[in-house]
Amino acid sequence: MSYYKISIDDTIVEPSPGFLVNECYNDAEFDSVFCDDIIREDNGTGLYDIIQAYYINRDNATNSGWDFNLNYDQNFNIGTQAVRLGIDFAANRNEEASITFVDDEGNVDYEDSSGNIYYPKWKANLAMRAQVSDFRFTWVINYIGSTEQLEAYVDDWDEAITGASNTCSGPPDDVFCRDYADTDDYWLHSTSLYWYGDTWTLGAGIRNVFDERPPYVDGTEYTSINRVPIVAGYDLFGRVYFLNLVWRP
Repeated sequence: MSYYKISIDDTIVEPSPGFLVNECYNDAEFDSVFCDDIIREDNGTGLYDIIQAYYINRDNATNSGWDFNLNYDQNFNIGTQAVRLGIDFAANRNEEASITFVDDEGNVDYEDSSGNIYYPKWKANLAMRAQVSDFRFTWVINYIGSTEQLEAYVDDWDEAITGASNTCSGPPDDVFCRDYADTDDYWLHSTSLYWYGDTWTLGAGIRNVFDERPPYVDGTEYTSINRVPIVAGYDLFGRVYFLNLVWRP
């Protein structure tokens, strides 16, 4: 078991216009340090005129948490047959995944993303294996804990606004709905059976045995394709069968 805390100061970043707009308008007090980078047209339309996306110093980025690792191996006999069992377990508990910006006036913009879809509180992997003679059977379980959208980004029901991201059924009987980006616990199972010869290795297996689909989220809240979040660790392919053949001269 180990505790880690990685803190990086004064990295240079180039925020996108979308990041600046989101940080400003999702701020609970509407006093984000990024609001001054948004300039509207002065003709009464309220449209954006200039969004000043330039290089800035990110004052601090911090990630902390706990890593847990366990390995167990046991040899025993069933009758005259030797059997080797093994278990490998690894888990991570995320405590903080924060970013801090400070403007020229000393105003602090701090956001901790721990617990959202990219930094779930818990992630774990359990691999169980049994080897008998030249055969090895393996069962692997991957776990991603439930996540919640950051409170600052959650829309109230009575504040639903018009627009494609906040409508459900489409015309003519359109209704407003709220963006949603919470996820439930996610379990992924995979299995394989391998035979190891002197020069040949033959293996077959199934990834995502139970064809577990990833969670659905609103595409305006997280990076996603067809409501499926990407770069968040979820399986995007569904059940996959594989066969491996290796020859070593």
